[in-house]
Amino acid sequence: MLTRINAILSDYDGTLSPTKTLRSNLESVPKQLEEVLWQIAQRIPVCIVSSKDYHFIHTRAKFARALSCIMGIETIVLKDASNEIEKKNNNDDLSCIKERFLLPNIEKTLETNSVTLSKLAENIESEFKHNVVVERKHSSDGEYLAGITIDYRHLKNWKLYKNKLEPSLNEVVQKHRSLSSVPRSDLYIQTYASHPFLDVYAVYCDKGIAFDLVSAKILNTKDNEEVGTLYL
Repeated sequence: MLTRINAILSDYDGTLSPTKTLRSNLESVPKQLEEVLWQIAQRIPVCIVSSKDYHFIHTRAKFARALSCIMGIETIVLKDASNEIEKKNNNDDLSCIKERFLLPNIEKTLETNSVTLSKLAENIESEFKHNVVVERKHSSDGEYLAGITIDYRHLKNWKLYKNKLEPSLNEVVQKHRSLSSVPRSDLYIQTYASHPFLDVYAVYCDKGIAFDLVSAKILNTKDNEEVGTLYL
């Protein structure tokens, strides 16, 4: 039996955009792929699930119906534009938001660990200023710093440097983690075996949680063997 695809969910880094693309690149989805996604988006919802924040993703993926940001900590549903050109040209980051969801019961932790993450980011920038770039991931309203990425992909020989740099970075992260007034488990560290960065989040999060939220509350996915969601 053939399954009809009723929605597409996709990662961003490494799927729609090359992992090596720097944050400063506003056109990080290849043009030909972007045009295909615009065509698909006219027929079924295209949703992005990413570790990036709303302000990064929205400007680069305007074809998306929903953006699950910062590993699912915040999910944004966007208003439908009357036409494709209007949506492409809409640069007002907040006026196009229809609904906004945070993970349940995390606002108090976000408020506390936002301060911890801010101090951690400043410390790392000071101590490792020639070797890393710290990317701050804020909620769409700017109220919370929900995560940071400690990034060194700009280094020419980052693969050789990884084994020397990351243990030192982890040591600094652990010091700040122990200073948080909420339980240690609430500040979540994500490391990668083969990527030149590590992430620190205000709460535990993962893309499985993000997928479930988008599927259940936004796409209203029902158990139906004839209809499916495609995840890239």
